[in-house]
Amino acid sequence: MKLRKKYSSIAIVGGLIMIALLLAVVGPVLVKNNTVPSEGGKLSAKGVTSKGIVESEGEYELSSQVSGVIQDIKVKKGDEVRAGQELVVFDSGKARAKLRMAEAMLRESEGKSYRSEAAREQAKLEYERQKRLYDREATTLGELERAEERFRAAEGDVWDMRSRPAEGHEKSLPRTATIERHAAEVAYYQALLKDYVITSPVDGVVIERLKDRRESVDAGTPVLTVLDPKQLRVRAEIEETDVGKVIVGQHAEVWTDAYPDRKYNGQVVRVLPAVKRKQQRTFDPASSFDINTQEVQVRLTDYSGLQNGMSVTMKFGARPDAAQQKP
Repeated sequence: MKLRKKYSSIAIVGGLIMIALLLAVVGPVLVKNNTVPSEGGKLSAKGVTSKGIVESEGEYELSSQVSGVIQDIKVKKGDEVRAGQELVVFDSGKARAKLRMAEAMLRESEGKSYRSEAAREQAKLEYERQKRLYDREATTLGELERAEERFRAAEGDVWDMRSRPAEGHEKSLPRTATIERHAAEVAYYQALLKDYVITSPVDGVVIERLKDRRESVDAGTPVLTVLDPKQLRVRAEIEETDVGKVIVGQHAEVWTDAYPDRKYNGQVVRVLPAVKRKQQRTFDPASSFDINTQEVQVRLTDYSGLQNGMSVTMKFGARPDAAQQKP
């Protein structure tokens, strides 16, 4: 009797061991077949949810083109501006003084050129008059030769001030090198003065004023930031576990706390290829910055009510190619 019970116990233990071995071999296969495949296999038909932010594609950081002192800033944060409107003016006193000097030198060189031209023409007329008189034997050869010398000297003065004319173009005399140099200096300072004024590139709103009047800045220093509110988009950061589940052309739905009963529709227009550390603040205490994300940009069909900087919740539908795959 005791021996029979002993064999029964051994049989039960052996059976349990066989069942455990069977589960160890077959179990993982069963679990694998009932799990949604990763991107390496079939695509999940499930959507992706993420936080996002409304922002403008047209955000312009306006920097100084020159080193100098800010003479006036004509706008403050929040002001609406028009394209081409003067926003910042720098002290341009020195540049204007150099422009006036260059203009004076240009006038002087042009004056000398005009006087030389006039003297040559006068000498030419006198030489031609003496030549006619000599032909009628009304003057002496000496008077004619002296008139010719004065004409040749005046003509030489003109050519000394000018570049040598191209062959065959002696009659169309070029401007003198001195005039050209002074004209170039005038053009340079006129162009430079434009850099002493910052204008708005677009119709928009000033969202940042980084400097104040009478501050000294170096060239390249940001002074204002202007935003074009008409060029809005929505930017989201999806977690790296969802990378590959969102593609360009995919449908997206957007909600915001400001309009909880309203749904905005849009389409993914860009998916950045890089995965980076999360940067976007979502004001969610449960959200962590210690994760990697991929940036996704969405363009909506309607932005009414939305403003730059608003946080939103986004849901991306299933990838269009996910439904085409066979189970």
